[in-house]
Amino acid sequence: MDRLGLPYANGFSGVVERRFNPATFRYALAEQLDLTNRKWSAVDGFVYLCKMHGSISWTEDDHGLFPIRETAVSKGQEPGKIMIYPTPAKQNSSLGSPYADLFREFQSRIVREQSVLFTMGYAFGDEHINNIIYQALTIPTFRLVIFVDPTLEGEVAKLRALNDPRIWIIGGCGPQVDRKAHYFDTIIDEFMPQRPSERIDDAIRKVLEAMSPKRAEAPSADGGSA
Repeated sequence: MDRLGLPYANGFSGVVERRFNPATFRYALAEQLDLTNRKWSAVDGFVYLCKMHGSISWTEDDHGLFPIRETAVSKGQEPGKIMIYPTPAKQNSSLGSPYADLFREFQSRIVREQSVLFTMGYAFGDEHINNIIYQALTIPTFRLVIFVDPTLEGEVAKLRALNDPRIWIIGGCGPQVDRKAHYFDTIIDEFMPQRPSERIDDAIRKVLEAMSPKRAEAPSADGGSA
């Protein structure tokens, strides 16, 4: 997102020294319209990134109210200590800080009216995450869209058996023989809408290609054309 220039909040504040501060999830990015009348307009495309199981770029020290730092990951760097690994103890680990703050933020988002949750690459194997999602399903306006292998057993089979019109399970054969409909690249290429700015960029590129003069053919060494 940094490289694409997408504005986002991931729970950390600061530039030189980025530290965890859950209050940043309450912030919004706005542009100033009229300073005298205090008019502001929220910037479109602002992303709230919540890494509920931590990150290899998070480390812990003994400074501040939330002693969690975010550092740039470099080649050969040792992984940070602030991360929940896929072990049987990960549900208990999620009860501590900063994970409790992140799970609380996730829960507050999906229980809002008219909320839609998309899951990709998740087979509903984490009970502590499932509990939050199932609580959201008690809200009539909540929608759940699952990109997953529809033949899976376990929790996915239970959700499928509900025949709930608010639950959509998308998967199976994709446009290519070796790629499934629930694979990440298929989701991006086939399901994700193209941003308006991308469509405009493509249109401009096609105009420039059509209107630009053809490059003169360079003569080859034997007098012919290349």
